[in-house]
Amino acid sequence: MTSIDSLVGLPWQLAEHFLQAAGLSYRVQIGKNYEKFFSVREDALYVTKIEKIEEEYLILLHAGMVQSGFKERKDVSYAKVFLEQVERG
Repeated sequence: MTSIDSLVGLPWQLAEHFLQAAGLSYRVQIGKNYEKFFSVREDALYVTKIEKIEEEYLILLHAGMVQSGFKERKDVSYAKVFLEQVERG
């Protein structure tokens, strides 16, 4: 781990492992998801913010969004074409 900020965006289970291995003092806060359009998985937490408060780090976590499977939907077939073009370069 080059910097504690590199943990932002990682799944919590992985980030927690790095924090423990580094022997850092931290506490965790789980943020409230206000997303009403997308489903979220409360069991899939990700690091969204890290703040140093005195001698410990406050690690803010949020639940990850559930993959929608939009590639299979006919009403968004334009997305499939776009993704294929991106993959081809």
